[in-house]
Amino acid sequence: MKITSLRSLLELYKSSKLSFEEALSFYYSQIEKFENTYNALITIVEKEKVFQTAKKLQKKYEKLLKSGFSADQIYKKYPLLGVPVIHKDMFLTKGIRTTAASRVLDDFIPPFSATVVRRLEEAGAYVIAKANQDAWAHGSSGENSDYGPTRNPWNKEYVPGGSSSGSAVATLLLYAPIVTGTDTGGSIRQPASFCGVVGLKPTYGRVSRYGIVAMASSLDSIGHFTTTVWDNAYVLSITAGKDPYDATTSSAPTMAYHLAVEEAEKSKLQLRGFKVGILKEFYDKGVDDKIKQVTLEAIKRLEKLGATLLEVSIPEVKYGLEIYYIIQPAEVASNLARYDGIRYGNDRSYFGKEAKRRIMLGNFILSDVVVGKPESTSYTQAVKAKALLVARFKQIFKEVDVLAGPVSPVLPFKLGERTDDPLKMYMADLLTVPVNIAGLPALSVNVGWIEGFPVGLQIIGPYFGEALIYKIGALIHEFRYPLD
Repeated sequence: MKITSLRSLLELYKSSKLSFEEALSFYYSQIEKFENTYNALITIVEKEKVFQTAKKLQKKYEKLLKSGFSADQIYKKYPLLGVPVIHKDMFLTKGIRTTAASRVLDDFIPPFSATVVRRLEEAGAYVIAKANQDAWAHGSSGENSDYGPTRNPWNKEYVPGGSSSGSAVATLLLYAPIVTGTDTGGSIRQPASFCGVVGLKPTYGRVSRYGIVAMASSLDSIGHFTTTVWDNAYVLSITAGKDPYDATTSSAPTMAYHLAVEEAEKSKLQLRGFKVGILKEFYDKGVDDKIKQVTLEAIKRLEKLGATLLEVSIPEVKYGLEIYYIIQPAEVASNLARYDGIRYGNDRSYFGKEAKRRIMLGNFILSDVVVGKPESTSYTQAVKAKALLVARFKQIFKEVDVLAGPVSPVLPFKLGERTDDPLKMYMADLLTVPVNIAGLPALSVNVGWIEGFPVGLQIIGPYFGEALIYKIGALIHEFRYPLD
């Protein structure tokens, strides 16, 4: 039995057609079958320990059933009871090694768990592995890991995208129904597009960053991967919300986001009255013509479902990479300064090439101060430009409900093809970084195929508009398993 979604897994649990241990056996069989080839994981929790956890949760479930609670009542209280989860290795997991894919933290065992990890566990889930990634989340290909690159299951000679490379591949290969990720400049959406799964970058502050290894603090968003949009929305209902340990989290109300998906599924004309903006700058030169064609065809499908399509423009979007690659390295240099090898971890000689590049660039940016004229520094100018871009997006969302366009300007590229050209590598973030700069929510869903690779459409919503982008994404997403 192949369990291809969280939704189907929960239905099997509720109908008592599958036990927690039987489900876990399936997921471990997937890991054992494919992991040596695709290298999606860094740490796999001891198998015997994990099965003991599944058995303990199964007994809890059966006890509740015998006490008179229905399956629906139990899953209302514990919405993920018995569900295995894999976390990107940026997430602190109490008692389970967390490396951020860097040898600097090769043997680091956290004394506490991230808020997201804890919330999922309180909902009944449990951790089975930690996913590979670009070290410190620095990268767009998955090649910067100190534990070796992750490979794309559609063609193992190609990259799966990054930095959440292992998370996307683990989702696609059905290692677990939920895999977490982080998105600072596209690190969830781009690998979701390259692998053909659903990836959410929520509104900045919608999900707590507490207990996540910081990359660039003003840009980091905490999201996750699933095989379907309903699954993704269901998980956000659990992870979202105010956290007293993270002052940047919002107190804006959350909701059962999967209900928005179910509402959309009821009617083919559910998008009647919605305005979808096609951002002109997402179709400028630099974007592969075939990607333009596939994503535009997908957007036109939304028109058939009742939506009105409008071409809109934000000229400042073209400066997104420049803004991002000033703010991000500056914050990276600041955040990585704590890893000095004194309190924990190995010394700084263990930093990889890309980490050193960003530390040096960030410190140069931070030292670029003209005495008496702080407003002339590149960092100050980038922050001003960021504010302008935020204002432009806010204005556009007075005209349209969502924006839609490609996730990546290019298809997956071969392993090693761009490693010696960092500027060319950074260009892969061209269409995703503006969303992080503005702090908006965005969803990557697969909408087509080119040369055997999936192509993602990026649906961008207004602040806290996750329910809206889920509703639209659910109507056009296509999932296909690569290794039948």
